[in-house]
Amino acid sequence: LPAPFPHHLQHEKLTGISDRHGGGPSRRLHPTSSRNDDATSTTLSGSSDGKHSKPTGRKDWKRGGEGMLYRHFTTDQPKDCWSQPKADEFKVRGARYLVDGIKNVSKVSRFEVACCEMCAVGEKIDHIASLKHSALHRLRNESRYAEGSHPFSVNFLLIQFQLPGISFTMYMRARQNQNPNQEVCPGFSEMMNQFINGTDDYRNDRFKILPTVREGSWMVRKMVGAKPALLGKKISCTYSKGVDYLEIDVDIATSYVAQKILGVVQGYAKNLIVDLGFLIEGREEKELPEVMLGAVRFHNVDLGTIPKLEMEPTVSSPRMADRNSDSKSL
Repeated sequence: LPAPFPHHLQHEKLTGISDRHGGGPSRRLHPTSSRNDDATSTTLSGSSDGKHSKPTGRKDWKRGGEGMLYRHFTTDQPKDCWSQPKADEFKVRGARYLVDGIKNVSKVSRFEVACCEMCAVGEKIDHIASLKHSALHRLRNESRYAEGSHPFSVNFLLIQFQLPGISFTMYMRARQNQNPNQEVCPGFSEMMNQFINGTDDYRNDRFKILPTVREGSWMVRKMVGAKPALLGKKISCTYSKGVDYLEIDVDIATSYVAQKILGVVQGYAKNLIVDLGFLIEGREEKELPEVMLGAVRFHNVDLGTIPKLEMEPTVSSPRMADRNSDSKSL
């Protein structure tokens, strides 16, 4: 396993990234991956229709798999890609779970996966959103949120899995025109905003992952299991909050059990279809039923074709962000 990422090298410059599907040499990607001090200073202007704007007449940059971006599933290329499973494919705590222990299928997720990034790295990268090449900045430019279009204090939720030698990040954005207190449970918005703005202890105590192997060998199914787990209780999670996003970095190297599971999964990755779902655990009557925040599905991942992110230290290192700070220090 790689050594922990030295703090004095956490501000770096991107020198190149190979094309995952093109097989060509590393190519320059601008801007560089130096820390973006203005990463959270951009504000989203509202639009009258309250919908996400989409480019017309052009290929969707989020799904093509160029550079760090991982390719989205298509029927003609169904392998080595990602997709978003429906929320009702997951069972979560029902409205009367505290009484009867029954789980029901989830209602529509509160966030949708916009894009994913995957790259090979020499050292662990913390706080992806603060890097200038992060997809967050492009998502801001194309996402338009009308005032009051959703009840949360952030528009984006990022989850980065820091695997030995690999970084995988899923970018989720809040669904618009939702009222979870009416559609799900009366305490959802309060619980969600406490998760976004509260303490790391609260986040670690509530952030839940629900893994499911849709296709795969018996051995992998046994190792991965299908029971939900509180990530922050099993693995070190670091939270970075900006003016319009919350990023969760999940460091797999901090858990011996997670590393053992990963070692098995990596050997079978090309033959697996795996779902990872995320939610906040509901523990009071007003917080039930639970509902998915979002989920991602991996289709037959080829770990041998992941593009390499080549990094080199910069001359100077700007001040690191406080993990619970606001935009002014990011």
